[in-house]
Amino acid sequence: MKYRYKGVTRRKETVSGVLEATNIHDAKRRLKDMEIRAYEVSQDPFTSKLVLLEGAAVNLKGLIIFTRQLSSLINSGVTIVMALQIL
Repeated sequence: MKYRYKGVTRRKETVSGVLEATNIHDAKRRLKDMEIRAYEVSQDPFTSKLVLLEGAAVNLKGLIIFTRQLSSLINSGVTIVMALQIL
């Protein structure tokens, strides 16, 4: 997973970026190894993946777009079956 961070280096420089780690504790440990004192570490929502049926990974940003489009179609009176076929 990717984690966004903000922190301060030993030289008092403010840094931020994205870090690949298995979990948030691993991300914090890696930042400490890089001599960065992190004051904010969070999972990056647009690069994370959701695992659905049969282990297929789905990009979170794609899922958000899909649900917005599905909502628009249903609100315009299209049946859910037809909306899913369109999408």
